[in-house]
Amino acid sequence: MSLSINTFLLILLGFEGVHSGVQMSLQKKESIHSVSVGALSAPASWIFFPAAIEVYTAADGKNYQLISKKSFAPIDPTNDLSKKFFDISIPETQTQFLKIIIKSPLTNPDWHPNPGGKSWLFIDEIIID
Repeated sequence: MSLSINTFLLILLGFEGVHSGVQMSLQKKESIHSVSVGALSAPASWIFFPAAIEVYTAADGKNYQLISKKSFAPIDPTNDLSKKFFDISIPETQTQFLKIIIKSPLTNPDWHPNPGGKSWLFIDEIIID
């Protein structure tokens, strides 16, 4: 996929019991300094926020190097439906090729009615700035 900087994806994608990610090719080499991932939490439907985000870049589109990683605390027990952005700052980097890995919690927490069952990760936006 070829994108220009400040472009975002607006698609709701759901993943059960697995991590997710996207590999992007910008139209040209750009300076980037942050990534934001929009996600949904609906514990009653086994949907939970990401556990972590990793950002990789590559000079050639093949040999990716980790440039930033951020973990997020799990939510407190709730059945509330909520959406929020998970921001990760990265050292200002000139790149054309990005890979973003969004780590799922993979399973429902101990306080859930089905503890240890496969959880869902719902992503709706990825913003590159």
